[in-house]
Amino acid sequence: MSGREFRLVACLLAGFAAPLHVYAQAQETPSTPSIKAKAEDVLLDIVVRDKKGHLVTNLKADDF
Repeated sequence: MSGREFRLVACLLAGFAAPLHVYAQAQETPSTPSIKAKAEDVLLDIVVRDKKGHLVTNLKADDF
């Protein structure tokens, strides 16, 4: 194989190898993004009154 033929083959191989490398990298990245979140409980003091303004005292945490 002459030097010219060798360079031609090398260029062709390089041209085919580059897109394959990019394709392989694209397959490695996850397709769906992940979302991380942190939550904490919040405690509140609640005062409940009926429509006449009287205090309602017989409520439990499950009522909210």
